[in-house]
Amino acid sequence: MGIAFLGLLRKEIVQFFRDRLILVLILWLYTIEVVICTVALSFDVSHLPLAVVDEDRSALSRSLIQKFAVSETFDLKF
Repeated sequence: MGIAFLGLLRKEIVQFFRDRLILVLILWLYTIEVVICTVALSFDVSHLPLAVVDEDRSALSRSLIQKFAVSETFDLKF
């Protein structure tokens, strides 16, 4: 890195911490943005249509279908 760049970087850092209002606004707005994005981006999946064809008709297959049926993630279609 050049000496001129380091001098410019030092000046900007000093200027950044000198203005308390800008420092508070930047940190506060960044925090609010993170909170809003966390709330807005929900990765919960629910009510997906699921078609089932039970050709086996065994107790195990009925048990598996029942587990899908009681789940809120899937809407079971026969």
